[in-house]
Amino acid sequence: MPVVKVEGTPLNYYFIAFDKDGNERPNPDSNEPTSQEILNILSKEKNTDITDIFLRLNHLFRELAK
Repeated sequence: MPVVKVEGTPLNYYFIAFDKDGNERPNPDSNEPTSQEILNILSKEKNTDITDIFLRLNHLFRELAK
């Protein structure tokens, strides 16, 4: 899974990749959508201290391709 562990903490963050047409690319390890894998992880973590989920969209590569 495209996951990065935040060193020195129990935190992770996940990358969801999209192709040039805006379609989600599958996770290369499982061939499943990463977004669905993240939802599965979050649904299993009901009894944890997860309080915030941040989404960051980056259009830089699309702009550079013009």
